[in-house]
Amino acid sequence: MIQILCHVTWIIYAYFWTVCYAKPSYFDVVFIYLTYFYRSDCGQINLQDDALFLNGTFVGDVLPTANETSAEVLYHFLKTILEYAELPSKTSVASRTDLYLALFFVSDVAWIVTTILLLVGAFSKTNKRISMMIYYGPWMFVSAYVIFLDIVSSVHFGLDMVYIQSYSSWLNFIGVSNYKDFEVFNNKAGSSFIPAIPSSIFITLTSRVFFVWLTNIVCFSIVLFLAIPSLNYRARSNAWKSRTQKLNTRRTLRFGGGGEDLDPNSTDARIRNWQQFYGAIDANSTMNSSGPDSSNSVEGISTANVINAREEVTNDHVQRRGNEHGIRIQAAVTKNIKLQLLRSQLPWSYISPESNKRYPKSIRHINVNVIESTRL
Repeated sequence: MIQILCHVTWIIYAYFWTVCYAKPSYFDVVFIYLTYFYRSDCGQINLQDDALFLNGTFVGDVLPTANETSAEVLYHFLKTILEYAELPSKTSVASRTDLYLALFFVSDVAWIVTTILLLVGAFSKTNKRISMMIYYGPWMFVSAYVIFLDIVSSVHFGLDMVYIQSYSSWLNFIGVSNYKDFEVFNNKAGSSFIPAIPSSIFITLTSRVFFVWLTNIVCFSIVLFLAIPSLNYRARSNAWKSRTQKLNTRRTLRFGGGGEDLDPNSTDARIRNWQQFYGAIDANSTMNSSGPDSSNSVEGISTANVINAREEVTNDHVQRRGNEHGIRIQAAVTKNIKLQLLRSQLPWSYISPESNKRYPKSIRHINVNVIESTRL
């Protein structure tokens, strides 16, 4: 947040230069102003012999000497061109400067807003995917845009240093038509690096002193690595919940229940599960045990008739094998018949099959005979 406020401060101050609301007077700042902001509509520049960043105080009436420092050469150079150079209506790169200032201002304002949202999201500890997109998404988008804009602007202003090699080339860069008249300053002290100072300062400002720019990349990477796994986890969780809800809805609509969830331990839920596994059973297959005369029917066959027929066959077998052995077989056959009949009914009760129990071959033979007799 501090770096954003500092960045916005110099952007606003530079914007005042473009609209002629303010004009510099220190000769080292005037040098930057003439390079990227100068407009003839803003009026005449009042050049002071004081410097804001360069050391030294100069008296305007002092004539140039052979032992001048680079700062003194710059002051006399600026004083000379303001009096004799044919300055353009505006510097050749003024439009480019205005464009970058507008882009920087918009990005800084957007970055302030998204940073506040990011802080709100961080302290609220939200777990919803939509909230994360609202809090973290805009900040990451604006941060990526700011990082990219800093790179482009730094490279763009850095290319200016290729064209600026001396005082005369600097004059040609800003659009002075009689730049060759000032080639004498190319032999002065500091003529090889002083003209490139404005471009160097703009590279430093647009790259946010490079260290801050690297810090922005690190912060962006950290937030991105923290947000992506969380978003993927919540996306998978939401997808699983959605599939589960759809499956439950289809099951409810298929097997009844009015769209409501049933207790898994209730009778209705057990009947539904039984129907899902074994399929629907004909409602005509019923069992009624209210009285001794009641009878059960399965697929048109009387239950009582089946029991009586099997008992008759069992009685015949008893007569052949003996009373003691026949009674044991009769009891086993009767129990087996009743279990088979109960299993064919609707699942009011659950009777597990006796899969491990083996019956004598005679019982299996009796069952076959009973079935054949009932078919007849």
